[in-house]
Amino acid sequence: MRVAEFFYSQTDLAVLFRRTPKTILAKIKAGEFGPGVIQDGGDYFVPASGVNLFVEQHRIFAEPTVEPVPARTLGELRRKLQLVG
Repeated sequence: MRVAEFFYSQTDLAVLFRRTPKTILAKIKAGEFGPGVIQDGGDYFVPASGVNLFVEQHRIFAEPTVEPVPARTLGELRRKLQLVG
């Protein structure tokens, strides 16, 4: 059984990632989208699995930088944070 895979063009990826097609081309040539990239003339087509791989490798996790301040009321929170006003 053959499985069909969806392919994104270089232009599609530029719109999706809000980058220029030139930037996407550089990432394709650097191999950041993994194997399976197809070149047809001057156009490149990246399989959906390659896009998933790219997203997983470049995922940024935000870590909380501030401990939560427990407070029952807004006034108590302001006093604890010294934001009297």
